[in-house]
Amino acid sequence: MPKRSEFALRFAFVSGLLFLVAGALGTLLLRLFPVGTTSQTPVFPPAFLISTVLLAVGSISMSRACAFVRRERQIPFRRSLLISIGAGTLFVSTQSYALAALVRQTPASQVAIGAKAFVAVLAALHAMHFVIALMFLVFITVQAFADRYDHEYYWGVTICTWFWHVLGIVWVLVLAVIAIAMVSGDESLISGGLRKRPIPSTMPLVRFEAGLAFYNPDGPGAVMATTRRQ
Repeated sequence: MPKRSEFALRFAFVSGLLFLVAGALGTLLLRLFPVGTTSQTPVFPPAFLISTVLLAVGSISMSRACAFVRRERQIPFRRSLLISIGAGTLFVSTQSYALAALVRQTPASQVAIGAKAFVAVLAALHAMHFVIALMFLVFITVQAFADRYDHEYYWGVTICTWFWHVLGIVWVLVLAVIAIAMVSGDESLISGGLRKRPIPSTMPLVRFEAGLAFYNPDGPGAVMATTRRQ
């Protein structure tokens, strides 16, 4: 079998296995820690904090892997890659659990413009990019176990490391937005100001009664007047 075909099979097998494990762990979390009923008050999912720690562990391990390969220390290099893969897999499962919790707790009236829906969209977009980063890491790891990288050739490891760092920074920013949205709980900020504004008391009000129109004399430029139906 050609060498490229072997690599493609290994990459597909490892990627599929990791996402299968991540899905199984996410389902297990939902069974062990079932989500409560819907609530009007936004609640910050604790799983987001756990996934943040896992993302930091993976990022640190990638930095160590990059440093090890520059010094031609292959065994610690590969071990660091495996640690990053483990942290990334746990991140996907934990993030899936947190997203499922948000969706189940969101009332039907807030699905379109609620704070929880806004948070779920942000977290889902970041998770989609992280899936790409995890597949990139699988590619690098399979190449590393095939003796592809050494102290002279390791640019792929460097790019993958910076990819993880960028995603970590983006996730911190997303986490800050999520925390603000959850703490404030102001749905008008999330819905873009779709709430109806109250009519100022200084505007002239009109009241129709028995064919007469009464104008508020306190309004700007208003004049007391009456009209009768013909």
